[in-house]
Amino acid sequence: MTLSLLLYSVNEKSRFGSVLDSLQTIKLLSQHQITAYQSQNDQLMSTIKTYAQNQLNVANKNLDLVKSTTQYFAQQQLKLASAQIESLMRESLLQNPRNVLAKGYAIVRHKGKAIRSIHQANSSTSIVMQDGHIHANVSEVISNE
Repeated sequence: MTLSLLLYSVNEKSRFGSVLDSLQTIKLLSQHQITAYQSQNDQLMSTIKTYAQNQLNVANKNLDLVKSTTQYFAQQQLKLASAQIESLMRESLLQNPRNVLAKGYAIVRHKGKAIRSIHQANSSTSIVMQDGHIHANVSEVISNE
């Protein structure tokens, strides 16, 4: 029985060694496969980073274009608004009653309000001139018709 046990023990050791060799081979193959996957993963990450950076560069260029276009149009709007303000200021200066009076015109008023028709004139009419007022009594109104 010892011989058979010895043979059995040798046979088991041989099988155990074979299993260990197989496990070592599997371990080495797994490590090679993991290394290959890591290398592939690194390449893919590098490609993704490059693509993302390119996308950021394109987006930044587009943003710069939008920014400069917006600034240009804002400046154009400011120029237009400034020109309109200058025009309105000139017009208001031209229509300022003091400037009209300085040209030799007069404003005829009745009870403090400017009158625009002969039909509004009556006995207590005031004439405003550049250098003062004249209180006048209307004795006759003559129509242009």
